Amino acid sequence: LHRFLTDRKLVEQLEKTEKANPEKFLAMTNRCRNYFDSIHRLRTTDEEIVVSQNSSFAGLTARLIGALIILPFFLAGFIFNALPFFIPREILRRKVKNTTFLSTFNFVVGLIGYPLFYFVQTVVIFVLTQSGIIALVSFFLMPFVGKLAWEILVFYRRIYTEIRLLLFSGRLKA
Repeated sequence: LHRFLTDRKLVEQLEKTEKANPEKFLAMTNRCRNYFDSIHRLRTTDEEIVVSQNSSFAGLTARLIGALIILPFFLAGFIFNALPFFIPREILRRKVKNTTFLSTFNFVVGLIGYPLFYFVQTVVIFVLTQSGIIALVSFFLMPFVGKLAWEILVFYRRIYTEIRLLLFSGRLKA
């Protein structure tokens, strides 16, 4: 309700501005149109724009160093979870015609697929290491490093977007 009332008040103010000062209104709408065109062209969001405005070269450098330090954890999570994540989704996208059911099928396939893939990978680790302890520990760690890899991937995407936006704004020279 609060958002609706706020939006309504904004529309009323815009209508007043359009009637009282058409030139100012036209300039404002052109700036908004340019802003949203830029967001669309850069494939970014408002939140990412705000984050990039607070960015600095030193902060970006620190995040890049952190990204390199956590790269092995990302790779471990990616290796153990990429197949059960990507393969079923690609197959389901091609087979399921009604996209409404896609999330349900993804859930069911994940519920069965992840433990199955983890079991197969655990057997492979046991065969390679001949250690039941290493295989068992890796079996229990696979879901956790998968979740960690997903969070790190979000972090990497933010860094990538920040670099693109800083380059676009001219605050970071190529």
